[in-house]
Formats: sequence, structure tokens, C-alpha cells
Amino acid sequence: MNLMNRNKISVVGFSTFVNGNLFFKINGSFEHNDVIQRYWDKKCAHLHEDCIVSEDASLIVDTVPANNEYGYELRLLAVWNNAQRKFRYEYDDVGMEAEYMGLVVGLEGTSDTDTSDICPSCSKGNLIPMYDEHPNWIKFCRYCDFRTDNSEYTPLPD
Repeated sequence: MNLMNRNKISVVGFSTFVNGNLFFKINGSFEHNDVIQRYWDKKCAHLHEDCIVSEDASLIVDTVPANNEYGYELRLLAVWNNAQRKFRYEYDDVGMEAEYMGLVVGLEGTSDTDTSDICPSCSKGNLIPMYDEHPNWIKFCRYCDFRTDNSEYTPLPD
């Protein structure tokens, strides 16, 4: 399995109609180096239409490696305008500006998540480096603020 496939995560989203507009909402917490990618392929719109423009449809959206070092929580809101036959996209994110890339809708494999960095205190978050530079061996959980110094990895002498 290559690095690209190992980092790919599939996220399930749900759609619903509000005032004649289809709202497609995805909630997910993405590992660092993953950010959601989105696009609407006009040439293949009819291939997705039955799945996307159906009440209470469930869809799977892929994430691809990008440059999100800190594992921010990212939510995508896509609104289908049936008159214009296109989506309007909005990001509701925490602490980052996501790039416009397009919505990838398809049936992809299940998440292959590495559990070695799951927080031992709350088990909701992952332990991520506190600093970009030294001392980058100090890790913390952004959910419960658990910290570990991982002193066995320190380059400093005892």
C-alpha cells in the first residue's frame, strides 16, 4: 500500500432538502496532512444526480493529502441549486482557510487510520506535535489538552 492510499480517508455525509434547496453536509475530523477535496464535474453530472439530488441521500467524500499540519476539524456545506443545476460551497472550519479544489463523490474504501497517536486520556483526539520546530517531541491533544513530553525522543543530552 503506497503512502497516498494510506492517508486517504472516506467520510460519510448526509443531505436534506430545505426550502427547495438540497443541503449536503459533511462533518469530520481529518488527520494532519489531509484536507477535503471537492469538485462538481458538469460533464458527468447525470451520473451523480440520482445519488446527490435525492432526499436524505448518504454520500462518501474522499480526502487527499494536503498541507494541514495540525489536524483541524473541517466541515463542508454544499447547497444544491436545482434551478441553476449547480452547487454553492461553503467551508465552516476551525482555524484554517481551506483551498477550493472540488467535491469528490464516490464509493471509496474504509478509513485506514493509524491508532498509535490516539490520546490515552480522552481517546477522542490524536496526539499532535506542540511545536513545528524543537522541542517538537512534545505532543498534546487538542480535545482534552493532555500532554506528553516523549522525552525518549529528545535530542538533548540527559
